[in-house]
Amino acid sequence: MVWWDFTNQEFLYLFIITVILLVLFIFLFVSIFIFNYIDRRHDLAIEKASNTIRIFVINFKEDRVVYFDKNNVKKKTTTNLVGFYSNFHENDVDKVKQWIYSICVTRSEVESFIEADIIAGHGRENYFSLLQLLKYDSVAGVVHVESHMMKYITPNNNPLKVKRGINYGVVDKATVQTLVTTQKAAKGFTFAIRFYYIKPIVNASHRYETFITMSMKDIIYPYANDPHHIRQIIDNSSNQLLLFDLNISSTSAALQLANSIEKDIKKAISLSSYSDSISFAIGVVNNSEFYQDFDGAVECVSQACIYAQQNDMSIYLYSRANSRHIFTTKKLENQITSLFKRNNIKYLYRPIVDVSREEILGYFQYIRAYDLPFSDFYEMQKYAIKVEKNRELFSLIAKNTISRFISQSGNTSNRLFLNVSLFDCEYVDSVIKQVKDYETVKIVLMFDEQEICDNTENSDAVIASFLKLKEDGYKIALSLRDQDLIIDPLMYSYFDYFIVGASMVVEIKKSTRNRLGILTLVEQLLKYHKPIIATDLGGNQAIEIIIKSGINLVSSDGISASSEMLLPIDKKKLSRLHLLYDKYN
Repeated sequence: MVWWDFTNQEFLYLFIITVILLVLFIFLFVSIFIFNYIDRRHDLAIEKASNTIRIFVINFKEDRVVYFDKNNVKKKTTTNLVGFYSNFHENDVDKVKQWIYSICVTRSEVESFIEADIIAGHGRENYFSLLQLLKYDSVAGVVHVESHMMKYITPNNNPLKVKRGINYGVVDKATVQTLVTTQKAAKGFTFAIRFYYIKPIVNASHRYETFITMSMKDIIYPYANDPHHIRQIIDNSSNQLLLFDLNISSTSAALQLANSIEKDIKKAISLSSYSDSISFAIGVVNNSEFYQDFDGAVECVSQACIYAQQNDMSIYLYSRANSRHIFTTKKLENQITSLFKRNNIKYLYRPIVDVSREEILGYFQYIRAYDLPFSDFYEMQKYAIKVEKNRELFSLIAKNTISRFISQSGNTSNRLFLNVSLFDCEYVDSVIKQVKDYETVKIVLMFDEQEICDNTENSDAVIASFLKLKEDGYKIALSLRDQDLIIDPLMYSYFDYFIVGASMVVEIKKSTRNRLGILTLVEQLLKYHKPIIATDLGGNQAIEIIIKSGINLVSSDGISASSEMLLPIDKKKLSRLHLLYDKYN
């Protein structure tokens, strides 16, 4: 064969095939480039939207809607009500319409916040959003609504497609503990970012305060999605994140990262309508000071957050050299004591629904503290035990929770699920008996599995405490936060209820494998023949999966939000849940 001789048939065929393959290769390369570019633009648009607060000015009378991003008020877009409603998932359109109609026409009492999924990517994806009523001008007939798109909260409606850019940098505790045992364990820094409420947000329920905190967390998640850094996040409490960066080698670089996070959070808070209600603190520790001591690093970085908050600082760098001047027992005691003196705690209740009978079994008890350094009830409880103020803490919470429950409950069959520490067992009965009419309430004492695991040397002694409480007339429940059963198998038979908590339920949204893990746990618990309660379910999909697994007792803000009042449940919701249960069981 002679090359470049187009009269040669063999060369001509080879040349044509080569040209065709080259064209196909170029076409494929250009297509990949274009699609990646489109995807990248889409991801950037979603990222921008998830970190931007959008304002809608809705003129119901004139069928006109003007909207703009709060950080760019000059760029405004005008549409009509149909265009406005088209932003939302079809299952939520009627809810949004009814909300706007109630504000403008019936002028009845409406919630300041509602949830609605937003459609993105030409209908391919949907994202959770929180709509907040800012004001209504009854003369002009104009409604001002603020929209918060929360990228990392699971939508209430089934996602139409698996979304790109989900917070894959978020891992569990075991993953980071594995990293701690590697050579890089002595490198890098650990950061704790904690959000706290200075005062309640006006007209916001506990559920929506939680969502607003989660919108703040949305700002942090992208820091763990950068492929150029070895970073992981543990979402370890309702209002705190732990960020691990194993690449950082200097204190100045660590503080630079902390300052970047601080800047982003301050910007988001300043743009929000609740800037006077929420604040934050960042703790930083050098991992080299805690070689292979993961729990020690987490403990100290959390304490650094507390110190920063108490001293009106945004960032505090912990070191062993200054720790003895900062975290004294006396200071911890003062922080716990201030809890008893200040009236800044909300006592909340959320119903537990028996979907098989269409009735309320009872109510979970929650507390919400304001302008205090503790990330949640368990941390507050832990520090109270450290300074031997646990009896006073239990007494304060139990007396207020039970007395308020008695004053509102008209049904003596309703159970009150009360959080109790293992260290409270000896005085639980004497404290509760100080509450007037305590005997009219069916009290279920709720223990935490992890606390029992961490503080039990003698199972027989713990079982004896449980038996004494049962002899005193109490039922006892176990709250589980791990997919594995982690305490003495004999103990499980003494509990009257098992409660599957939030950190486990969230796993059912991630993959079939994790979903099977949850269902396997349910199978393990079923052999004890005790009721299982699923709590903190996020959205309809999670509720359906749990009911499908055979669990008939559920509690979720999506069914009925936590409130200072004992709220009933809408009969239509009860009926829908009952039909769902009948469908699968």
